[in-house]
Amino acid sequence: MKTLFLIICTIILMQASAQVDFGEPELDANILNTKQYQRILDYSASRKTNGTNGDRAKWEAWQLANKTFKKSANIEPWQNYGPDTVSGRIISIAFHPFDTNTMLVGSASGGLWRTTDYGNNWEVLTDDNFTMGIGAVAYNPQNPNSILIATGEGYAFGNEFTAGYGVMISHDAGYSWDTTSITTSLYQSFAGMDIHWNSVDTNKVCIASSFGMYYSSDGGKNYTYVLDRIGGRLMTDPSDPNRLYFTARYYNATYPGGLYISTNSGASWTFGSNNGLPPPDEFGYASISIHPTYNHIIYISVSQSPVEGTGPLKGLFKSTDYGATFSQIIPSIDYLCYHPPYQYICQGWFANTILISPSDTSRLFAGGCRLWTSSDGGSSWEACDVNSAGTAYTVHPDHHQTFFHPLSGDLIDCNDGGVNYSSDNGETWNNISDGLITHQFYSIAFAKTDPDVVIGGTQDVGTFSSTSAHTGGWNNDRSGDSFGHVIDHTDENTWYGTNFMNERRMKTVNSGENWFQINNGTSGADQWRMPMVMHPTDNYTLLSSNNDFIYKTVDGGLSWSAVSFTGNIGTLEYDKLNNNLVYAHQLNGGTMYRSVNGGNSWTQLDSSPGYPITDLATDPWIEGTIYATIGSFEEDEQVFISNNRGDTWSSVSSNLPKVPCLTIAVSTINNQEIYVGTDIGVWMSQDGGVSWEDFNEGLPAAVVVDDLHYYEPDSTIRIGTYGRGYWRTKANSIGVGVNEHAVEQRIQVYPNPTTGVITIQALGIKSIEVLDLQGKQIYKGKQTKIDLSQEPNGIYIIKVISDKKTITRILIKQ
Repeated sequence: MKTLFLIICTIILMQASAQVDFGEPELDANILNTKQYQRILDYSASRKTNGTNGDRAKWEAWQLANKTFKKSANIEPWQNYGPDTVSGRIISIAFHPFDTNTMLVGSASGGLWRTTDYGNNWEVLTDDNFTMGIGAVAYNPQNPNSILIATGEGYAFGNEFTAGYGVMISHDAGYSWDTTSITTSLYQSFAGMDIHWNSVDTNKVCIASSFGMYYSSDGGKNYTYVLDRIGGRLMTDPSDPNRLYFTARYYNATYPGGLYISTNSGASWTFGSNNGLPPPDEFGYASISIHPTYNHIIYISVSQSPVEGTGPLKGLFKSTDYGATFSQIIPSIDYLCYHPPYQYICQGWFANTILISPSDTSRLFAGGCRLWTSSDGGSSWEACDVNSAGTAYTVHPDHHQTFFHPLSGDLIDCNDGGVNYSSDNGETWNNISDGLITHQFYSIAFAKTDPDVVIGGTQDVGTFSSTSAHTGGWNNDRSGDSFGHVIDHTDENTWYGTNFMNERRMKTVNSGENWFQINNGTSGADQWRMPMVMHPTDNYTLLSSNNDFIYKTVDGGLSWSAVSFTGNIGTLEYDKLNNNLVYAHQLNGGTMYRSVNGGNSWTQLDSSPGYPITDLATDPWIEGTIYATIGSFEEDEQVFISNNRGDTWSSVSSNLPKVPCLTIAVSTINNQEIYVGTDIGVWMSQDGGVSWEDFNEGLPAAVVVDDLHYYEPDSTIRIGTYGRGYWRTKANSIGVGVNEHAVEQRIQVYPNPTTGVITIQALGIKSIEVLDLQGKQIYKGKQTKIDLSQEPNGIYIIKVISDKKTITRILIKQ
């Protein structure tokens, strides 16, 4: 199946993929400060695209890698470990036309999923093709074996969350996929928004995208570009499959917003009179609902245009004459916003749904940050997303699709935490997201004392933790956008993390049962992807940052001190052999910093490996050797090495695919064995970066790997993916038979003979002893550098107590 798909993907691009340059959007500056837009900016800034469509570039690199790359012979297939509780972000849904229990949902970056038992179980349908965002999905109304997906996520302006690479079609219920004529080039953008598939004449298909409208007359294979407007929502008249309504959102003066109507299934469009609707330059992202029986009744929920603000409601409008005229309804609250005691965050450009109840034309449902209902046609509103006591959410915030199931009649909601349904008009809710492993991990961390204890930070659904090695053993500890996580080296119950805008820095001492803020002494602006790192041997010393400062604590987070007036740091990395040597890099930039006193002061380096730097890793065997990864689509710009503490850099990208490299780890058993996580999976080098091998057996195809670790206690590679959860496999070195003898061979004491200071390198050092020939103890501790200059010349015994065994070396001092 994969081979067939790769062959099809080589088809020459057809003309339906429009060559349209929309220029730059007009944006209010405040919109850039919202957390949803911070996600977009971060995703975009961490990838140097040079004006290309990143998803298309990844797709081409993935095809080439499948044809040419050597696959590691020793890899054990990757295994997924969840989480299968809650879910990542779900942005699209389609209902089987005949089977109530079967539905399809599209995730923001984790592919297409299907349930055949109303959400009790889910299966992924796109792992063999290309892990992607699914902005829209539709069944053929007469033949549900035929399915269309429009890729990408198009809520943003200009730079989508995940720019898609076109539309795909399946004729076997989703088990294999073909491309269509909507296949982007490297210099085009595309993200699907909605799909209309005519229920009477299934040859007619219309697709709304973030960059225009497409029409097909042959069942979805070939398309014509028919309207150059920025996509909002597309809705079909329930009583007339040829009559469509489309809400275009304002982008700039050339591409205004407004309501468009088609009477021929999308083949052509006319600008609605907009009588009563906002003018085109004030018409933002808008959702639309048509009553299924009284189809002359239409509601449109319009957010402010991006030039006006950050997404408050522009207005709620009602038509009783098929959209010819509209009257404005004044709601009692702005249902697109959070309200006190929460921050007054409005995101109508991102989360905006409106729905009319089939049984009551006055009953409405609206989704923004939260979910609301009105019983009087939109004048008064009350929340319907909390429990009866009003103390906890029963539906996750940020709503993208809200529908009544056409067969069961249940109210269905797709949001940033998965899928929910209600059988009583929103009074109570059922979560059917378990099994949708679509979490977008930013970071993962592990306990050294227990291989099954793991925590991780995700996009919008917060911190997840697990203390057991199975997919269902996860707790969703915190909400929001969570990043830098750390588990205490000596206490697996003590965890640290960072969270954007909420707790910021947080800590638990009882495995997530209770969390508390640890921000004493910090000030300044919040930072996206706020890092946190613990000193390798002192578990009370940690480093973190925000937009303005690097901070250090020496008391486990009880108090912090600013140690640098440089903030906005992406990674903080200790040298593994010298705890006074610490590195940092500017988040999504190219600037490097170095500290030689444990992080107490910092110096900006003159040299840089490039930009945007995405991660750092130090060599476990050689002091002063550091690796950096770069988020670049250019050749030979993925991985760099410095052998002199960052003073100069050399590329070790060699034959790596030309895609952004996001994370890196070096084996502690063999420092020539390097692993990197990229936009299309994991790659390994066995020769220090001279050459690279495919290390993806068992992983979803071309999955984005945002965080990667070499876990020393059991020699596994562990990854957090951006859309497909948490995975792990055995390291390559285990496959070639690493044993205690091999570990012993890697115990090094040098220089030997010595005149004074010696360095000891070993795997998992617990303690070191130095004895003279009479058995007198000269030294005992954990320091890997020992000064024997004051000791008499002679022969000494070095005992290294490691995780594996006690190993003895003979040292000559002269």
